[in-house]
Amino acid sequence: MTLKLKRPIVKIEDWLNSVYYLGEESKTLFPYWKEALIAYFKGDKRGFIFSGSQRSGKSVAAAVIVVRIIYEISCIDNFPGLFGLSATTLPKGIYFSFSNAASDSQGVQRILRIIDQIPYFNHASMKRRDVSSMVSFPYVEVYSGSRGLHSLGSDLLFSVFDEANERGNVARSSAVADAINIWMEIRMRSESTFSINGVWGGMAGIISTAGTSSSFVDMELTKAKQHGTYFYREASVYDVRPASFSKEKFQVYPGDGGVPAFIVGDPSPEVIQNINALGMSVEQFVAEKEALMLNVPESLRHFYEEDINTSLQKLSGVTRIGSSLFISNKKYINDMFDKTMRYPTKLILPQGIPNLGIYDTLLPEELVDEDMLNEYYNGEPCYIALDLSRVNDATGFSAIFFHEEERKILPVLVTPIYLDRFIAGNEIDQTKVVGLITHLYRLGVNIRKITADGYSSDYVLQKCKTLLDNERVDRFSVDKTPSAWIVMLNFMKLNMYRFYHIPRLQYELENLVYDPVAGKVDHPVNSDPTNPVYFSDLSTTLAASSFQLSVYENLSYEDLMVTSEIEKARRARNTDNDAEEDFYGDIDGGDDFYSDLTTGLDDEDVDPYDEMLKLIMP
Repeated sequence: MTLKLKRPIVKIEDWLNSVYYLGEESKTLFPYWKEALIAYFKGDKRGFIFSGSQRSGKSVAAAVIVVRIIYEISCIDNFPGLFGLSATTLPKGIYFSFSNAASDSQGVQRILRIIDQIPYFNHASMKRRDVSSMVSFPYVEVYSGSRGLHSLGSDLLFSVFDEANERGNVARSSAVADAINIWMEIRMRSESTFSINGVWGGMAGIISTAGTSSSFVDMELTKAKQHGTYFYREASVYDVRPASFSKEKFQVYPGDGGVPAFIVGDPSPEVIQNINALGMSVEQFVAEKEALMLNVPESLRHFYEEDINTSLQKLSGVTRIGSSLFISNKKYINDMFDKTMRYPTKLILPQGIPNLGIYDTLLPEELVDEDMLNEYYNGEPCYIALDLSRVNDATGFSAIFFHEEERKILPVLVTPIYLDRFIAGNEIDQTKVVGLITHLYRLGVNIRKITADGYSSDYVLQKCKTLLDNERVDRFSVDKTPSAWIVMLNFMKLNMYRFYHIPRLQYELENLVYDPVAGKVDHPVNSDPTNPVYFSDLSTTLAASSFQLSVYENLSYEDLMVTSEIEKARRARNTDNDAEEDFYGDIDGGDDFYSDLTTGLDDEDVDPYDEMLKLIMP
């Protein structure tokens, strides 16, 4: 069917700047968004994502897109007929969020306010029906999501998901799966109904605020940035409203991969170290990454100096896809593993992972061999952490101890526990997890503390209390105690771990990401939660057990740093090859180090800690 017009369709450039067609919004819509909307309507992508800083006009821009679509349909004679549909078909749009029904109507109310002050839509023949809960014309209707998605049938023309009111509700794996299915269904309905020769005549848009994105939107942003599947804009408040800020600019690198965000000209020691690890100077790195640099008004510099990550999200509108890597230097990870060290079992395990499902034949007492365990364990206090699971994820199991002579953290048993997925109805058997702990206890492992996160942990913790006592068993969540991740990272930086090689642990650590606004460390988002690609089960338990070990063994980062410097000083000054020389004598040229350190303790002006640093530092 050929296109028949009731009246000519005004070009998007003229329409956006016309009070007659857009009302007062033609005067107040930021030039940034006018340029973006012109590019969108002249382009070939019907899907869009508007992301960026708060108060940057994203929601208004999306509402204007909806108003423009309503306007265009009002100019076309028998719009449904273009797609071979009945003339009585009533195209519909939906403005929604996934879990906050009250916020759905806010978008519709905004559209109503815009339409009601537009002269074009106030002519008798153009005027909408007098309904306040939805946008209703004889030729198109727009509902809020709370009106029920499935009631819209196959006549759905366009949709807008406004995540600005969502605040991360779509984050859990089940909710992510629901969001993916709903979003796909919406687009499938529209494209299968309103397309001509493979060209889609509908629209689907997402509005997202940097720093509050849900896992679902993170995935769609990845598609937009990496694969160009959406028309995409990431708006900064100073690009949208340039007159509000100074003309003078400074450069900021927004962070990518292993290099954190930094202000050009003022990199932190961590940034310098990470850049040097790439084999280049900071100057070379800045030159190579010039295209990624942000030009920020000088009047906002103090915010970036105070908190660069929050400023990048709130002011620059930078959305970090998958966040930034938590462990940027892979050398820390590689140095953890000693390939001469053996996993304490004689069994040959598929992919190195024991299967302890309810229908698996492996028994927990078969997993750990006493002779191999005793090669390096001698009854030291052991700290065990569990990250329990049932089907889709592995159970994380980390049992570690501090070896005083080596000054290293070693494993009693650090392993993922899984199940044979090809056995119908199989689940990880928590009685076998308890059996494994009991087996270690009977082998003489001195269990000082056992912790587990909240998920499905009641049974295991109760049995562990029966085996041990209440004081040695507790709930512990790294999500609620994020400093546990920092403890683990600090131990890695100080090269405190010596483990047998655990491929899954290495993989998890290499892929952990950190959201500096949420303050959370986790694995990247999985597009299919029932068949995850990324994990954090084992690294979570290592962080939890390391935290408990640091508390009970008094292994603070500061003390370990001092000890490390002492060791360096000893090696540097021990040039006489007298291996039997007293340690303190080595450092202080033969006099007793400790007596020198404590000399003058009664003097208020002498800080013994500072005096020690003078002795051990060049």
